[in-house]
Amino acid sequence: MVEITVRDALPADVPFLRDALAKLNDEMETLSGAAGFRAEGFPGLNIEGCLQRDSFLIAVADEEPRGFLSIYFPYPSPDRALVRPRQMAMINTAYVLPPYRRQGIASLLLESTEAKCRTWGATGIHLGFIEGNVAAEAAYRKAGYVTTRRSMLRSLD
Repeated sequence: MVEITVRDALPADVPFLRDALAKLNDEMETLSGAAGFRAEGFPGLNIEGCLQRDSFLIAVADEEPRGFLSIYFPYPSPDRALVRPRQMAMINTAYVLPPYRRQGIASLLLESTEAKCRTWGATGIHLGFIEGNVAAEAAYRKAGYVTTRRSMLRSLD
């Protein structure tokens, strides 16, 4: 079995991330279309926005990226606060390349994400995924995530 490690993304990972985010976007479009969201104007990913805003963790084996997870945490605690605000991190995107799925990579990425978010002072992590993405839902549930709310979308186009 190949050892998989998780590390912070490096500038050299940007081409991999752009390509993987584009593949993820294609998969999201397929899922959203099957669920009827595309007709309602499902927006897709803002790839460059993700790269400029999020922190990325990369799952690597044999020096080759196998997947990633991006975290958005915009609120460092102010030093002057008398009471530390509850601040949630957000898993913005997660993706494992298709040939490497069901090998525990998503679980490793989630464990590493939780450790990183604790060091940032996050009090929890929230995320969203497209209804019908059974594999993502299973991975999140296995890691202990629970559904707390649902959201709906309607395009005004």
